[in-house]
Amino acid sequence: MSAAALIFVIVTATPPTPVDDYPSPPRQHDPWRAPASSLPRGVVTAATTLFDAGLADPRGCEYRAIEIEVGETWHGTASAFQTHGWVLPNTSFAIAWNGLVYRTRSIGARAKVADDVRTMLAANARARAQAKRENWPFHYWPATSEAAFVATESMSPLKTLLLLRLGNGEAAARIWRASTDDVEQPLDFVANEWLWTMYDRGITAHMRGDVALAIESWRRLPALAKLLKNSRGGNFLDHIDALVADERRRAAHPTQPIDMSTLAARPRRERVATLIAALDQVAERQWGQPGNVPLNFDPIVQALVKEGDAAVDPLIAAYDRDGRRTRSVQFGRNFHRYREVLTVKDAAYAALATILDLRSYEHPSADELRAYWQKWRGISRHERAYRMLTDDSLDPSRWLDSAAIIAQPTDAGSRLQGEPLRAKTSPTVSELFAKRLPAFTELWQRAEWLKMFAAWDPIRAKAHVAQTVRDGFVGRGTRGGIADAYEGEALAELTAIRVSLGDKDALADYARWIVTTTPKAAEFAALDWLRPMIEHRDDPNIRRAAEKLFGDSPWVPLVSSYDGLALLRSDLIYVSAFKKAVLAELMNEQKVGTVRMRDGDIYVETGTSQEAESVDEHDPLLPREGTTYDLRVADAVAAQLSYGDGRPTFRRYWPTVIRDKAIAAMIAWLVWH
Repeated sequence: MSAAALIFVIVTATPPTPVDDYPSPPRQHDPWRAPASSLPRGVVTAATTLFDAGLADPRGCEYRAIEIEVGETWHGTASAFQTHGWVLPNTSFAIAWNGLVYRTRSIGARAKVADDVRTMLAANARARAQAKRENWPFHYWPATSEAAFVATESMSPLKTLLLLRLGNGEAAARIWRASTDDVEQPLDFVANEWLWTMYDRGITAHMRGDVALAIESWRRLPALAKLLKNSRGGNFLDHIDALVADERRRAAHPTQPIDMSTLAARPRRERVATLIAALDQVAERQWGQPGNVPLNFDPIVQALVKEGDAAVDPLIAAYDRDGRRTRSVQFGRNFHRYREVLTVKDAAYAALATILDLRSYEHPSADELRAYWQKWRGISRHERAYRMLTDDSLDPSRWLDSAAIIAQPTDAGSRLQGEPLRAKTSPTVSELFAKRLPAFTELWQRAEWLKMFAAWDPIRAKAHVAQTVRDGFVGRGTRGGIADAYEGEALAELTAIRVSLGDKDALADYARWIVTTTPKAAEFAALDWLRPMIEHRDDPNIRRAAEKLFGDSPWVPLVSSYDGLALLRSDLIYVSAFKKAVLAELMNEQKVGTVRMRDGDIYVETGTSQEAESVDEHDPLLPREGTTYDLRVADAVAAQLSYGDGRPTFRRYWPTVIRDKAIAAMIAWLVWH
């Protein structure tokens, strides 16, 4: 081992210090002549164009181990990332494999570019070989995460350009062939890669408040987008001018986070003004995908909601005229190249929608909001709901919103929000519930309406609920499809309401219906369809229905569908007929699929599904990489049964002998319970 290899840290590993000016690589503007290679001529031309435009030039820099901060979109945080890069002389800055200059946390030993090229190509070869073994087409998917671009083992067309600039023509060509499919316009392709790396780094820096890094990442994008005619995928730069301007505003007028406890002691007008000014600090995160950012959960938005009517006029003004951006970012899919930095207008509307019971997805004009507020100013929430419920001109969905306010429990839970409306006599709220019922022709909407009607006036609602359920049971549960799944869920929920209202026919009606259904029709809502069976398993009608359902019907065998298997995790196992069917399947050794150990996880394939599952890497029974087992019916059932506290442990990757012992323990546990 060389002496250089023994050197690791030569700069203390601490969070990098924000700076406004990033240094330029020492040979950025030196003449360059492309080396000989088998690359298409368009790639060489693209390299010249991008380096002239500012893609960081690694010439004249030492290639070393570095630690940098890498951002991510879900939480808006950054974490330390160890990789290799080109260190700018006499600085703590380095060029990463995405062609961007980074502040470093630490700089370590020298590394070899050739070694990392071999690592990249080997990883790519393994992925292609695995795809061939498993008979699925290999395709290069463009990266979106910052970590994927700067890692030494991943592929990226930008790495081709860096290698070409260093004079490694054939290495560049090999990386190009491995990291691309057929590319007709190389310049558009690599320009899009580079522009995305700058844009995405700026997005995550913006989310966590690193203003200097956001400006460094974005400052050239408005001009570059025009120069390079970002024709491939380009709409992620649609708002880049506004984003850069907003970030420069933040740099010129830095702010501190609000101390909510101190603010609470200030006069109301001052509190509202301070919170409005702080809307650009809103930093709520997206929870899932596809999806959106629930801005109403942000503490600043919640504080404005708490101010109530006093905040409405300032919020409408912000909605109308405030052009600032928040720190919240929305995306359709995190692996698609699109991010949307939400505006202060979005945050203001989130607060207004909560205060005024507007719909979060609507986008009224500021004038429409002012007119709405002028109409309802000073009128209590429950009174506003009542008046809307009496308005024959409104859309039924507005009545549904109003009823939800009236029937909503208070924070204490013992009373309803609309309780003061019981004094209304012309018409009463109960009369309005009955009057509006025919407007809800869709079963799921009618079910929502009846749930609120029953909460408000159980006696008046009882007959309406019973009739809706009986009508709904006709033909439901046999057609299949998402609509049927939701409707069956609604019928099961209304059955529970009937039971709570003392309707003695509720379970008998439900039992006659449930035996006509199929798991295919129930799909993802199967457990909800069967909820009355679980909760009333000792009722004679329910017992007979369960015996038929799990004796000889499409609901068995359970392994016939993924949703059927999921039932094993629930309390349905305490229904005697279901338990009997489960015990029979725990003794079924018929093969239904395979279990394969791959890349440190197990991959389970059956005739109905494919899934991956992480493993306990310390499990002494963990099989070697590449091991394949047969998956039996009993194994599939036992694996699902093992979910939950107090249940016996079972792993599908265990050897057959160990699985058999675990299945015996599962049978004993199930019989005992």
